[in-house]
Order: sequence, then C-alpha cells, then structure tokens
Amino acid sequence: QGSHPGPLSFYLIAPVYRLFGASAWAMLVGAIAVNMAALGTSLGLAFRRGGWWLTGAVAVWLLVSMRGYGVVVLTQPWNPYLPLLAWTVVVLAAWLVLEGDHLMLVPLVAAGSLCAQTHVPYLLLCVGLFAVCACVTLVRWRRGDRTVRRSLAWAVGLGTLLWLPPLVDQAVHTPGNIRMLQQHFMNPSETPIGVRAGLAVLLRHLDVTQVLFGGSSAGGFVDAAYRPDRSVVPGAVLLVVWIVAVAVSWRLRHRPLLWLHSCIGAVLMLEAASMVRISTAQIGRAHV
Repeated sequence: QGSHPGPLSFYLIAPVYRLFGASAWAMLVGAIAVNMAALGTSLGLAFRRGGWWLTGAVAVWLLVSMRGYGVVVLTQPWNPYLPLLAWTVVVLAAWLVLEGDHLMLVPLVAAGSLCAQTHVPYLLLCVGLFAVCACVTLVRWRRGDRTVRRSLAWAVGLGTLLWLPPLVDQAVHTPGNIRMLQQHFMNPSETPIGVRAGLAVLLRHLDVTQVLFGGSSAGGFVDAAYRPDRSVVPGAVLLVVWIVAVAVSWRLRHRPLLWLHSCIGAVLMLEAASMVRISTAQIGRAHV
C-alpha cells in the first residue's frame, strides 16, 4: 500500500524528540509541540482576521475540539492523530484567502502539507481546498489584483520545498512511494463502505454532543466513527442549523460569513467524498 505521502511530521517532531533525550516520552512531547504550534497559529489567524472577538470564538471552537478528541489522542505521535489540530489552521487560512487575504496562502500550504503528508485521507481534503482557493485567487489576479502575485509565489515556493522529499523519493526509487499510493487507490484491494455508510460516519462526526462522551482512550469525536449504533440525528440537526445560518447570511448579504460558509461547504463535500471511500477493513480494525 505504500507509506503516508511524506515525512514532514517526522521532521517537525525530530528536534523536540532529540532535545528531550530521544525517548518514547520525548516523542510524546514532540507531538504536543506540533499541536501547540497549530493552536497558536489558529489563534493568530483569528486575531489577524477579527481581533479579540474572533480569537475568543476560535478559542471556544478549539476547546470543544480538544474536548471531543481527548487528551490521549492529542498527545500521541500517531499519523491519524497528528493533523487533527493542524486541520483547523487549514480551514481558517482558506477562509482568509477566500476573503482576499492572499498572503494566507502561505500558512494554508504549510499546514495543508503537514496534514496531507502525515495521513493520506487528508490529501484529498487539502488538495481540494487549496484548489478552490487557488482558482479564486487566480480569478482575482486576472482582474488586476496586484497583491496576488507575490503571495502565490511564496506559496508555490514553500509548497515545492515541503514536497521535495517525497518527489526525490519517487525519483530515486522504483516504485516510489507516490507511485505505490497511486496504484493502491486506483486499484484498491479493500471494499469501500459506500455512500450510505460514509455519510452516516460524517453525520456522527458532526454530533457535537460527543464532547460529553468518549471511550477509555479517545474522545467522543474519535469514537463516533466506529459506533454504528449511535444516532445520526444530532449531526443532521447541526447540518440543518448550518444551512439556516447560510440562508440568513445570504439574506443579510454578509460577505465575510458567506465566504466562511463557502469554505465550510467545500470542506463538507470533500470530507463526504473521502468518507465514502473508507474501507470496510479500516473500520473493522479500528473497532477492534
């Protein structure tokens, strides 16, 4: 099947890991450092966009997320867990780019590369969200927005640097890791769970009441994916509330909120496309 797309998370953990003695405990500290950096970046993006009010709102969002994931999950240097908080950076940076802050393409590429290289399901999400932002940005460039060119150049340069190791691996090995991943996903050996089950997983993840529950080793958000007995109704209710919020924002012609809802809508569609491709074997292994 190949490995995950790239080594960026290992590079980021390595300095802290070495600094604290290269032990198992030091690996945990490295994972915590990555998550703390993601938290700080998220709050910095929020302050850049909306000052202290938006920073407070994003802080609440992050607290709910961390409660839903659980402390054990957020301290483990495991591939599926490491990008959880960095994904918040991706979403916030994408929103700012759509609003016209094109320099935020740089943190979008940085955090997106971390997520995509660390755990392969994020690859579709990050590439898709970056494609949306890139298309909007290029349209603005063609309309004469002179602030776009430099931001695009920085983003492309950083992206090239961060993806150089996987590209070098592909060039010097036969088959390279990228090629193995391509072959695996074009011809999967495991059956996907399908549209109905995949959308049910998505709705269970949208159940914010899960912050109150959780298993022995993970928070409620993590457990939700592997509990088919849980109702999808709370998640469906949240989805309806979001649709109502979109309608209200449209009626008010509130441009910043409309861009935020556009970003959220793109994320939901990409996540749905990803979840319907989850293999039955993955669900079974995780449940065990």
